Amino acid sequence: FFFQAEDGIRDYKVTGVQTCALPISFIRKDFSGNLLETGNFKAGRPDGAWTNYYNNGSVSGTGHYLNGKKDGIWSIFNANGSLAYSVIYQDGVRASATQFDERGNTLAETKTKE
Repeated sequence: FFFQAEDGIRDYKVTGVQTCALPISFIRKDFSGNLLETGNFKAGRPDGAWTNYYNNGSVSGTGHYLNGKKDGIWSIFNANGSLAYSVIYQDGVRASATQFDERGNTLAETKTKE
């Protein structure tokens, strides 16, 4: 099982998780050792809470996978920690998204799934 990072920094080979029913912790770092992503795999797929990080260690995003698909609320943060986007996924499909300015005011809202 190979997991390709969306940012293309590196490929990850995760072995022995295809048949494991228990969650396996996943930690991704860049070549300098900076934490970039944490989460879990279950039965070879992302499952449960995931957190992404900026190179300085602050949180850039949080969300949840269910059976390998994005599910529920995903929050994307600006480098200063303010909420930039809130995206709702249903069964891996983006259902709606809200964009915020750095003061928390709504800039735009979209609904993509009925």
